[in-house]
Amino acid sequence: MHCGAAALLLLAFSTQCFAAPASKDVLAELRQLRDQSSDGVIHVTDDELKRFAAGKQRGWSLVVFLSANQVADNPQLAMGKLRQEFALVAKAFQQGPAPDTAFFVDMVPYIFVIGPNRKLSLTDMPIPNTEKLLLET
Repeated sequence: MHCGAAALLLLAFSTQCFAAPASKDVLAELRQLRDQSSDGVIHVTDDELKRFAAGKQRGWSLVVFLSANQVADNPQLAMGKLRQEFALVAKAFQQGPAPDTAFFVDMVPYIFVIGPNRKLSLTDMPIPNTEKLLLET
């Protein structure tokens, strides 16, 4: 496993400590989507990301992999390989001792974590302004 994938795993573990109880319905949906995924990564829409990341006191982290069709075929970025490593980390986390403390999701070239006690804010996301999602805070 590359250093980047290992760092993602450590980051996911470090952000899940002391999380408050989560909405049982949303948690059940996340589990179901993860279990239906072939690689442990849940593909989400903007609306789903808003719902899964809603509230500052949810009991899980979201580790988000954003990709874009415009960069998928660029060999210098190696997005395919990075996405495969992201899936390996997701599977490893899913088989660990606390699989429901972090869920790995993908969307539309950045990776960031939304911690369980953190309110979703556009200013916190490391995405250039032209590519920011329209997420309400």
